[in-house]
Amino acid sequence: MLPSPLYFELEKALSWVEQELTTIEQDGSKEASSEAEKPPRLSTATITPEKREQLAPFWIEPTALESERITYRVIILL
Repeated sequence: MLPSPLYFELEKALSWVEQELTTIEQDGSKEASSEAEKPPRLSTATITPEKREQLAPFWIEPTALESERITYRVIILL
């Protein structure tokens, strides 16, 4: 989804939103039909012990990805 264009009239902005929502709904229905053909995704609940052993070399500890200092980014558009 692309960022919205800049609109100065409410009707045009609402029209754009309605078109985007329609597009998203259509894309979602296409993805839902294609997901039926794909094999099920693995999750921590469905991975067997044998599969965990195979994936062990690729495991990354979550703490390795966390930043030492928590930062936030806030964008305010006026």
